[in-house]
Amino acid sequence: MTDGFQATTVRKIAEAAGVSVGSVMAVGDKDSLLLMAFDRWIGAVHESRAAAGAVPVDDPVRNVGDVVQPFLDLFASNAGLAREHGAILARGTHRTAVFGNLATTLIDEFEQVARAAGRGAKAPAAARALYYGYLGLLRAAAVEGADPRVVRSGLEDIAATVLRLD
Repeated sequence: MTDGFQATTVRKIAEAAGVSVGSVMAVGDKDSLLLMAFDRWIGAVHESRAAAGAVPVDDPVRNVGDVVQPFLDLFASNAGLAREHGAILARGTHRTAVFGNLATTLIDEFEQVARAAGRGAKAPAAARALYYGYLGLLRAAAVEGADPRVVRSGLEDIAATVLRLD
């Protein structure tokens, strides 16, 4: 749709898909459709990574950035939709896999890196800290209108602290 998310109606979505408005609404409202699209894109990244095997862990700080880079690229390439996605999530009116199984998968990927960095029993806590840091950085980038790719350097700064051995 070339009109932008706010100007695009369910009727326009139905026309573009060649289906009835009722068919579109059976799936959900416009916000639900956007959340489902992002969930699928994000899920596809996790699935392709799972098929490829373990997350690489040669440089843990850089590897944390590598874990989120595909998502940052997605958000940057669809900045307007990414902001809408974030706004819908912030309203808390819709459920999404981003805070369910997709969050668990991302935390698991961070935990792989934390274990390889020698965090041992602290790896699950380190992974959660990285995840919540990532969410905060994404939110800040959205509010500031920054390119989501700048999130990577902030997350790597957090990783350098969280993954240090003590």
